[in-house]
Amino acid sequence: MLVAHSAAIYMVHPDRSYSRLNLLMPGLLLQYDGMSHYALSPDASEVAYALYTRDQKNVRFAAEGGKLYRQLLIQKTDGSEPIVLANNDIDFFPAFSPDGKKVAFKRGYEILEVKDLAGHKIMMLETQIKEDLLKNLIGITDIQWSPDGRRIGFIANNRLYTVGANGRGMEAMPGAVERIDINSFAWSPDSKRIVFRSAFEAGNDCEYVGGRQVSLLDHLLSLYD
Repeated sequence: MLVAHSAAIYMVHPDRSYSRLNLLMPGLLLQYDGMSHYALSPDASEVAYALYTRDQKNVRFAAEGGKLYRQLLIQKTDGSEPIVLANNDIDFFPAFSPDGKKVAFKRGYEILEVKDLAGHKIMMLETQIKEDLLKNLIGITDIQWSPDGRRIGFIANNRLYTVGANGRGMEAMPGAVERIDINSFAWSPDSKRIVFRSAFEAGNDCEYVGGRQVSLLDHLLSLYD
């Protein structure tokens, strides 16, 4: 877990000790400038984060206010040269695979992409295609791998979807109620269930279990038999 305190970012360890996150920023940026939407690898050795800021100290771009960084970066938590995974976006919502060898993230509104830690593309899913299931799928806002690494879940257009880690077998969550919006979700440890929170599109907070409204509870939804 990462926490910010006194203009620094610290990594909190399971034994409750902590250490400062030492990042080598690109260009002439100061540490942590413009950093957001971070994700830690399972062993906490790598960090992926979105960068959105201008380099005010770069005189080459002084007329434009400094070089603009809109990137998804990855590097060692104890300091290393950052590797650019993606450019020209702001909200990437990165997520490491359970084995820590891949990062899933979104590009634009509707593209789900997976790259290895060296920045090589493994999978890219363009969700805005002609099939009826996907034609209205835009605005990815959350990405999470299943614990077994076989599938990736994500929220798009306030609906919950899963897809194979190879980009195949995309499907809307079975039993998802059309008239409710999905706000957040999490996988069960065995990858067979998902718990999610939702609300009426009209704006009234509520929860659903099996199509029945239940206030202030989470949903348990079976993925497979």
